[in-house]
Amino acid sequence: MDYSLLIKTLLSEAKAAPKNVITTLAERLIIGGQSFDLAKTQTLDMNFRITKIQRNYNQPPNYTHESVLGAPYADDEKQPLAKGEKWNHGRRASNTGLKYTFNASGHPVNPFMNTGLDGRGVLGQFGPNHAVDNGILRIKENADGKTTLHAFGILRKFDNDAPALSGGFAKYSCSATGAYIFDRDAMIDTQSEELFEEMISGSIALVSPYKERLKSAIQDEYDTRMKGRNGQPLSHHQKDEIAEQVETALKLDQVNALDPDFMIRLREVVAKGHSCFAGPMLNDNRNTNNAWIETRLSWFMMDDATWAYVKGPSPVFPYAFSAGDDASGVVEHEITQQLIKDAFASHGALFTFLAASYLLKTQQDGQQVGTDIITQLSEVADYLAPFNGSYQPPEPRSTP
Repeated sequence: MDYSLLIKTLLSEAKAAPKNVITTLAERLIIGGQSFDLAKTQTLDMNFRITKIQRNYNQPPNYTHESVLGAPYADDEKQPLAKGEKWNHGRRASNTGLKYTFNASGHPVNPFMNTGLDGRGVLGQFGPNHAVDNGILRIKENADGKTTLHAFGILRKFDNDAPALSGGFAKYSCSATGAYIFDRDAMIDTQSEELFEEMISGSIALVSPYKERLKSAIQDEYDTRMKGRNGQPLSHHQKDEIAEQVETALKLDQVNALDPDFMIRLREVVAKGHSCFAGPMLNDNRNTNNAWIETRLSWFMMDDATWAYVKGPSPVFPYAFSAGDDASGVVEHEITQQLIKDAFASHGALFTFLAASYLLKTQQDGQQVGTDIITQLSEVADYLAPFNGSYQPPEPRSTP
């Protein structure tokens, strides 16, 4: 695949930058990040929910997990498109501009890779399942007292606490024709809400009347899901996930009602983010040949003054960075080779692209990059260098 489609912004900024040590380092990170991501796709594993299924690149099994049944975000198997929708348009279009084709059943075919698995797996929508990720950067001292680049992120609760950026699936806007649109406003809304849900909501307790609504709201969601499951019960894991999602949603409703300016200020900061990636999460173990995850990544700096501004002069709640929803922890990840190696799915590459984008934007703004940061990111680039040219495409997809 042509990886340059995913990092068009980064590549154009690098091309326009002066030829010096900073630009060269950024280019090494860009090349290394994409090579690392491509290399990891050669060992694509199976999502923990469907480990009983084996990927087969010559004869992919067709599988959709029962957790998709009855989910409000899931497509209808026979009529996936909502009224007014078209394939390859709106939320059904790839971030890269690539046009996908269709199999004999009329379902989209993954244009980026053969995953060895047909169907939707654990994903709700045929074709692209759009998501966002938050790059939240900070300069701070590391354990050795050196001033280095860090990225606020999370540990993923249901993925062995793997380090990752905060993010989630898109909350779409709706056009006059009824079609779902994934435009800039929808992206920023999703980024802001996901940041709140995964990284801040843990610091907030429900108050009356939201606390009294929790039990019935959870049961209502259980009942809604059951309508589309043909009597198949929800698993304990699914119930736990649903309960967490409902509680987090109530916390967001509570903040919007009792301290509405908090989310307005948070959205304002997120909206100033600098874009650096838009494309598929190639190494995500949820991807199939008919459903895949695409994300958009932008970043902003979060220093103490910015966080104080977001909280506001008289915060109604004790806002702090504290894990919620499907995050088990909030961490200021120092960008190191260990982080790149251990990160969830394609997030190792995303951390690398954030670092490269930071270097280019800082230079563009006429600011100095600290010597410790240059040393830090040079070590990351050295770690990535051996991956260059190591990618071998998987076996071709069998005829659908």
